[in-house]
Order: sequence, then structure tokens, then C-alpha cells
Amino acid sequence: MNKSLKKKLFFTSLLLISFFLGTIFNSLNDFLNKEPSYNISDVVLISRSPEWKYGLGFYVAVILIEKSENGFDVSCKVHVGNHNYFENIPLGSVSTIEEAYHKWDTITWTNDELIIGSSSDSPVIVKRNKIEQHR
Repeated sequence: MNKSLKKKLFFTSLLLISFFLGTIFNSLNDFLNKEPSYNISDVVLISRSPEWKYGLGFYVAVILIEKSENGFDVSCKVHVGNHNYFENIPLGSVSTIEEAYHKWDTITWTNDELIIGSSSDSPVIVKRNKIEQHR
């Protein structure tokens, strides 16, 4: 095989490998940076955090309701930044959507914790230092 042909094969191979790796990394980037999407009918409440360690509204708590065999399961997803998923906090199960709205219609952000639900229905409390463990 002559020197010119070897050179062309090398650069062609290099070009194909670069294209292949670029495609893989682009797909991986799209997968990792996918923004969450919810059906509006599944969302009970959305609330952004106060001025905590990384700034006003850096954390977002989304209370979601999902149909289950015995009624509805309710959870809170806490997001970091604009789109990164952080943590799923199960809140409980209810038999009706109205009961979910009644039990978890309040999100309170204090200096030290995230409080989900009203005080009369045993709220779920997540400590601020636990939420800020993502970094």
C-alpha cells in the first residue's frame, strides 16, 4: 500500500471516529440535560425556594399526584437549578384528588427546612442541609 493511500485512510478513519464520538456525546448531553415535563393535571403545587445557599429560587419543589391501584400516590420532586432532578420525596397515598389537595396544599420554606403540607395534617419536613447535599 502506498504512502498516499495510507494517509487518506488514516484521515478518513479519524473523521469517521470523530463523527461517531460526537454523535454519542451529543446524545448523552441531550439525555443528561433533559428538562422535566409534567402533565398539568398531575401537579398539585409548585414552589421555588427562598434565598438559600445558591440563590433565590434555585430549588423547586413540585408536588405530584399519580393514579395507583388504591387511589392516588402523592410525592414531592425537588429540583436543583432550572432542570436537574434531585430527589423524590414520597408524601403518602390518598383515596381522592381532593384529599391530596387538602393535605399537601402548602409548601413552606424556612431558613432550615422545607415543610410540605399543613401543620394539622402531619407535614413532611426535609432539612435544608439534606437538600443542599447535591454539591
